[in-house]
Order: sequence, then structure tokens, then C-alpha cells
Amino acid sequence: MNDRLLPVVLLFVLAFVMSVPLVNATTLTIANTLPTNAIVDQGQWQSITVSVSGGTAAATNTFSVNVVNSISPGLIVNTIVSSALSTNTFTATWFVGANEPSNSPIDVNVLVTDSASDTPANTVYSTYKAYNALQTPTLATPSNTMLDAGQYVLITPTISGGAPNYVQNIIISNSITKVPINSISAIVSSGTAELFYLPSWVVGNSLQVNVVITDSATTNSIANSIYVPLGFNSVLNSAPTFSISNTLVDSGQYSTFTVNTVSPGGTSPYNALFTISNSVTGAVVNSILVTGATPTATFYFPSWYAGNTLRANVLIRDSATTNGIANSIYVPLGFNSVLNSAPTFSISNTLVDSGQYSTFTVNTVSPGGTSPYNALFTISNSVTGAVVNSILVTGATPTATFYFPSWYAGNTLRANVLIRDSATTNGIANSIYSPLGFNSVLTGTPSLLISNTLAIDSGQWETLTASGWSAGTTPYTINFLVYNSVTNVIVFNDLLTGDIATSNTFTFQVTGNSGNTLNANVFVKDSASTAVTVNSVLSQTITVNTALSTPTISPSSAQSYTTGQTVTFAAYETGGSLPYTYNFLVYNSDTNIIVANMLTTSNSFAYVLPSGEAGNTLNANVFVTDNAVSGTVNSILSGLITVSSPPPCSNCVQGSGGSGVFLTTTIVKTTTTVPQTTVPQTTAPSTTTIPFSITTNNTFSNSSATNINVTNVGLLLTIVAQGNGSKGKVTVTNVTNNVPNPPQGFATVVAVNISIAAPNVSTNVTFAYPCAISASKIAPYKLENGTWQPIPKFTVNAARCLVAFSITNDPIIGLFQNTVQQPTSASANSTTVPPPLTAQTTVPAYSSATPTGSYVLWIIVAIVVIIFVVWYLNKGQRRRLK
Repeated sequence: MNDRLLPVVLLFVLAFVMSVPLVNATTLTIANTLPTNAIVDQGQWQSITVSVSGGTAAATNTFSVNVVNSISPGLIVNTIVSSALSTNTFTATWFVGANEPSNSPIDVNVLVTDSASDTPANTVYSTYKAYNALQTPTLATPSNTMLDAGQYVLITPTISGGAPNYVQNIIISNSITKVPINSISAIVSSGTAELFYLPSWVVGNSLQVNVVITDSATTNSIANSIYVPLGFNSVLNSAPTFSISNTLVDSGQYSTFTVNTVSPGGTSPYNALFTISNSVTGAVVNSILVTGATPTATFYFPSWYAGNTLRANVLIRDSATTNGIANSIYVPLGFNSVLNSAPTFSISNTLVDSGQYSTFTVNTVSPGGTSPYNALFTISNSVTGAVVNSILVTGATPTATFYFPSWYAGNTLRANVLIRDSATTNGIANSIYSPLGFNSVLTGTPSLLISNTLAIDSGQWETLTASGWSAGTTPYTINFLVYNSVTNVIVFNDLLTGDIATSNTFTFQVTGNSGNTLNANVFVKDSASTAVTVNSVLSQTITVNTALSTPTISPSSAQSYTTGQTVTFAAYETGGSLPYTYNFLVYNSDTNIIVANMLTTSNSFAYVLPSGEAGNTLNANVFVTDNAVSGTVNSILSGLITVSSPPPCSNCVQGSGGSGVFLTTTIVKTTTTVPQTTVPQTTAPSTTTIPFSITTNNTFSNSSATNINVTNVGLLLTIVAQGNGSKGKVTVTNVTNNVPNPPQGFATVVAVNISIAAPNVSTNVTFAYPCAISASKIAPYKLENGTWQPIPKFTVNAARCLVAFSITNDPIIGLFQNTVQQPTSASANSTTVPPPLTAQTTVPAYSSATPTGSYVLWIIVAIVVIIFVVWYLNKGQRRRLK
């Protein structure tokens, strides 16, 4: 190659390599998602949020959202673009305008381009629907724009735009005070006409009608019509007159009223509302609406009018498009009967749980009038007055049965009845409101907790606690029943009324049922008129045993022993619930100090008299606890044991603790599990803890270690004898609560008295301490001559919370926590085993990939540079040669 051409070629190669884009280690992806609004109106806002992962993030990232008409996919109706994104989540929001056609599916597509590639990541199309904006609804001219009391008006709204279906709410209100008088709400697909009734009590209001429309867009659009006035006035020029066939009327008679059509004028036919009212109070007692060219009405005057001074009136409405209305002057009527009282009715259930029924029956004596009756029973909310249910019944004795569903919960209810009789001119009366108590239904299966299960002794106490029900009508009645499980005869019961928080337990003493097995049950009844009752399942069977008798103890007479001998104490018990637990206590008969004790399931305790008891006299006692809770009895003291020193013997050896040990060839191994026991319960339970003590007989061999686990204090002894087949006894007593003053600056964790009656043994001790205590604060000590001395060599396993060390025979050893500083007495020889470390890995929420292609690029660049340097040097060498 030409020397001048080579540098140019190399520079060209270098420029080409530098222009090669880096390869991303991860692919740019977008998580598919849906727009925020599934249905939207024009004029509202739409948004979509997407999550991006992979790719190479940089300041030039571009995110764009295309909104496309799915019918014409090539038509993009909206585009939102964002650059320089610094997070992996992007939200685009756009205004839905007229360019998004109504009732058409609109597709949304998201494209993301990162800094490493021009090829964007693309989501699948997600679709929503757009509608024209909800327009202001209109109201057609009401069917009647001039109204009389008792008439109807048809209101017809028109709805346009928005997303169907619609919630249509038509409201009639007072045009001055704006107080609503009536409303009808319905879900419709388009404007739907509704018929309203305007009763007589609307008179005096100037009315207006309005409609409020809510569409079904994800974010609802609401539109409100303008108010349309309703006329409620008279337009006739003069008051109408009418003739009355009877102006003095007795109870039970009829009277005919006829309008004189000359005076009102207007357009025939007429609507004429005849009314009879109390002339003092103005209260209307009857009315009849008649239509005709000559309106005529006949009234019946029942006895319940008695006491009223009556007057008659007629209200006229003509048939013009805008009706004319005129009111006559009042005409007095003579009448001497009166309605004595409002109708009354009886209610079968006045306190009702949800899901129950209640029957309402009219008391027909009080309303009078003519049978049969039309009775409108209503149940309403006593606070808001809203009617929640109604039943219209016709009969001589109107009766209606109501169901009370769960959705009534939260209402305070009242009941009412409106009565209309069957006279030619109907009598109408309204009862007073009767309050109704309503609650959720009593539910749940009560559970029964028993203080003493499985077995109990005669004379002990049992407590039953009930729980697990809810709702219903308080207070509850709780009935505890205890049965003989064979005969089902009730042997104990307690009936309680009150709130569950204070009256849900039953405590009784079990007497007179020895030998029986019992079951318990509880019934809970609420206070509804038709009470609901729930009950528990039968409890587990409780066995009643005879009471524990006073145990006997042997030896019962005075005995003499020498140290090193074994005295066996035996207890004999009857009654109670098996199995028994025996706690033997041996006292110095002069000082009453306990010198030995044994907690065992065996009824005997073999006690080897130590040399230190020579010259003392001893007594023994036994506490017997049965399997029933709190069943414990106490024996009398045994006979007096006199202890003397033994004569010299050839088969005795001295242990390091100074006690004589008899070696035998018989291998005996017993293990005692020490449960917690309690004293008898009389009127109220109380607990006494029996001191822990364990004694085992073991054979120690130098070929294998003997392990003794004392789980009560977290202690493991590993014992190895130096000779073959050594037989010895190990006694371990928990003395934590009686330990002498601990070393200064230390707190006691646990302390035990260990006695190993065997020669030439080595003992390894392992203590478990609470893991909440730092390993650096734990140190073992032994008690020597009344002073705690540190054990110089010990090992702490901080991972398992264990302390291990070796001891000689018969020490009191303690484990202490340093409350001031780390112990220094054993630090030189102690070893702490640290806990294992757990590696943790943190994964970043979003990371940019490292371009792997960059390594290849720089290798190529390095090769090009090396070639160029070699060429340059070679060129210089050739020049020198020339």
C-alpha cells in the first residue's frame, strides 16, 4: 500500500467505527394499559399512563401518544409528545374536542423512542368511546300549565348529547322558596315523560318544574334545564255559586251539591271540587271532584263528623287551554256529629330484626264510617319522612304483613295508616305515627369457653364464658345449661339478661355429681318482638371425680438412719382425677428448712441421707396434685427421722462433695418431667409455684458420655467417668430465686445447685441464655465459700445463645448478665462465636443498560491505533536507511 494512502484509510476506518451505534443490552418495552376514562364526553379530559422498561434512558428520549379514529385508522385526531423524560412512568392528558367523533370508538397508541435507537417501542391499541357533549335538556310545555288541587300534570323532557343511559330527575318546587314538593328519578335511554299528582295542600304555592340529567360517561356530565313555571291560580271573574239539597244534616244522611253554571262563566264542561271543612279550624273533612256541564256531588255525613261546625265550598276549573279557576263563598252547614279519634291499628311486632315480618291490623271500631275500608299502610323513616314501604288493602278489617329486609338497617322507622271508607262520599282519616324498633338480625353461633376441661373434682369451681354472636335487638337473654351427658338431665343452669359485655359468664361449684360426665351449652335470645335465638354446640365432655382425700405418708412412726443410707417416703392417695403428681418435701424438724424435695409422678421418694445431716432430725410431707385444675391436697407430717453418722465400712467411697456413694451393679435410669402445679380453687383461683428439683440415677462410662437435659432451666450436663461402670446419682435444683447476692454489676439469669455423687468424673455444662442478651454480657460463675468466683474458661456461641464450660463435682453455678460493662475476668480465655452474616441484595427500580458493543468498539480503535503507530515507526526507519 502507498505510504501516503495508509493514514487516510486508517482514519476512514476509525471514523466509520465511531459512527456505529452501540447495541443495547435490554429491549425497550412498554406495559400495555387502558385510558383513565372508558367513556368520555367532548369537552372533558382524557389521560393514559404507561410504564417503560429497558432501553437506554437519556435527555433525548421521546414519548408520543396518538389518538386515532378506529373507523378511519389513518386519521390521527390528537397527538401528545414529551421529551427529556427522567422516569420510567409517563402520563399523557388531552382535551376531547369535536375532532373526536361522537359514538365512535377511539384508539390510543403509545410510542417511545430511546436515545440508542430510532425504532420506537409500540403499545397495542386501547379503545375508549367519545360522545358529543351533554346538552342542556329542555322541557316540553306541561300538559297542564294552570292547575287545581287534585289534578295531574305530565312533564316531558328532551335529552341530547352525552353518553346514554341517563339518570333523569324531574323536580317540582316552590318558585319562591325553591323547596321541592315532588320529584321522580329514573334511569332512561332518552327523555321519558312522568305524571305528577298535585294534591290540595299544594294550594298557595307558585310552582316551577326542572329536570337534571346525568349521563353515563366515566366522569359523569350533568346538565340542568331552565325552570318552567306552572300556574296555580284562578282566572274566573266571579265566584261560582251552588245549591245544597240539605243544609241541616244528621249523621248518616246524604246531601246533594249542584253548581249554578251561570255565575262562573268560562268554558264548559267544568271540573268542580266540592269540599266540606271545619268552619273554625279550616280543616277539610271531605272532598269530591266532579266533571260535567252541571257538576253535582252527593255527600254522606258519617257519625265521626260529630263535634264539627261545618261549611261547604266549591272550586271550579273550566276547560280552556289555560284553565280558569274560581272559588265559591263558604256556605254554612248544620251538623252535630264528629269523628271521635284518628284510626288506630295494632302491630304484631314493634321490635323487629332484619328478615322478620310484622302484621298491621286496623281497629275498625275507632274510625267508624262504612265498611269495607281502603287502608293505606305506610312505613317511613321517622327522621326524613321518606316512605320505605307501603301496602294498600281493602276489607272489613284491613290487615297487611310487611317484610323487613336488611337494607332497612340504619333507618329509624315509624308506621301509619290512612283510612278511606266506602260511603258515597268517602270518609278519610289518618292515624298517628307509631315508632318501630328495627335492628340487624341476631347472627353467629356462640362459642363456649370452659375454665376446667376434661376433668374436675367434686367441690371445685367451673366457669363458662359465652361469646361469638352479634347484631339483633339488645338486651340479650343468655341461658347457660349444664347436662348429664348420659341422661341429658339439666344439673346446673343460669339465666342472665343484660349486655354481653357484663353478663356472659357463669361460675358454679360442681357438687353432688361425682362419677358423672357433663356437657354444657348456651342459648342466646335477643329482645325482638319475635325473638331470635342462637345456641352453641355441645361442649366437650367434662368428667366429675370425687374430691381428693387427704394423703397418707410413710414412714408414719419414728425411724433412725445413718448418713449414706436411703430412707424411702411413700404416699397413698384416693379420689381426684388421675394421674397424680407428688411433691415430697423433707424438712429439718427443728428449723423447718427444706433440705430435700422431689416432684414426681411416682408415689415414693428415695432420699440418700447426706453426711451433713448427721445429728439432725427430719420430717417429710407430701403435696398431691391431680389432673383436674387446682386439685391439690396435703398430707400430715411423717414420723420423725433421726440421722446419725454411719460406722466405718469397707465398701464406701468419698465423693468430692463429701457424701458417701454406694456403687452397685444395677443400672437404674429415671427421668422426671416437672409440670407447674396450683393450689385448690375455692372461691377464686390462686396459684403457687412448686420449687423445681430433679434427681436421676445413672451409670457413667468412659466409653460414652451420659447426657442429662434439664429443660426447665435450659441446662445440659455431659458426664464422663474416669473409671468403668461408675454408678452415681445426679441432683439438680433450681435456686435462681434464692441465689446469694450476685457479683457487683451483674444480674442473675439462672442459677442451679448440682450434686454428682460419683468419684472421678468430668462434667461439661451447657447453658441456654435469652437471645435478647448480648453475648458480650454473659459470664458464668460458681459459688465458693459464700463468694461468687468467675469460671475462667468458657465458650459463648452467640448464634445459638449458648454458654459452655467444665465444672468439678457439687458446685452451685450461676449465669449472670453484666449490667455495667463487658466482663473482664474471663475475656482472655473466652471465645465468642459470631452469628452468620446474611447477604442482602438491592435491585434498583429503573436502570439504563450498559452498552456491550462499546467494548468491541474500543478494541477496534486500539487495533487501528497500534497499526498506525507501527506504520509510522517503520516509515521513519526506512527514511534513516535511505
